[in-house]
Amino acid sequence: MANTFDHGMSCVFESVAGKEVEILMLVIGGTCAVFMCTVYIHLMSIARKHVRQIKPEDGANASIVAELKRQVRLMKTFLIVCGVYLLCYAPQILLTVLHLSGLFYDTAGYFGGVCTTLVFINSLMDAVIYVWRMPAYRKAIVRLLRCE
Repeated sequence: MANTFDHGMSCVFESVAGKEVEILMLVIGGTCAVFMCTVYIHLMSIARKHVRQIKPEDGANASIVAELKRQVRLMKTFLIVCGVYLLCYAPQILLTVLHLSGLFYDTAGYFGGVCTTLVFINSLMDAVIYVWRMPAYRKAIVRLLRCE
């Protein structure tokens, strides 16, 4: 079947919501992504600074350092999740910006399909990252697969 896309034809979302809603979604989504990444980077820098300041001279400080190192690893995991989120959503955001600017119309074509697939892959990647980086998740998945 041949592609019968007409440049004057709008996609379903655009016909229901309009360009104003697409712009609003870009602004809100972009603001949330930037805020989330900024907060995680700031928290990780604070935790690293505290790890360096604490001297493990006695047992109490050693346990604090171990806990802070665990927290830094957790924050690194969340930074990886944020990075994967941005990588997976960036093509979709670019496609939306190009569509809104009038430079690209075929949002339902091949590139649109790839962008949508990347958005769905983001959910899979989150699960893979959590299992890879967090032993508690890994144990829970193993128990789940063994039906324990």
